[in-house]
Amino acid sequence: MPETPTLASALVELQAGPSALLAKWSAITEAAVSEPWEAHSHGQRPARIHDIWHDELDCYIARDVLTEADAIFISAARTAMPRLLAAVEAVLEVAGDLDSEPHTCRAGCTARAVKLIRETITDTLSGKDAGHDA
Repeated sequence: MPETPTLASALVELQAGPSALLAKWSAITEAAVSEPWEAHSHGQRPARIHDIWHDELDCYIARDVLTEADAIFISAARTAMPRLLAAVEAVLEVAGDLDSEPHTCRAGCTARAVKLIRETITDTLSGKDAGHDA
């Protein structure tokens, strides 16, 4: 199982360049049970129990999560993490392409670059380029 990066180790790796850190986070994401995960809460307060459920596998991913907010975050992160990683990787690729082009930029070049990056992020997060359903 891949080691979960700490904030300190993540910052050190990020200073060296994002590729290794993104690869590590991608490996962690890919090793996890596939999405979708759903947060469920049941029982009476104050002993309410919060779980994370996988409908297709008909089993719990996690039981007795501390708070409902934590269960919701964990289940949302399982869906969001692959898309966020794909968006960052796509933007880095676009930035690399823009950086490698000859700098014959005229008025509006920055605006076009920003528009391209914005479209890349939007398309990737919506699942258009990440192989996900929107």
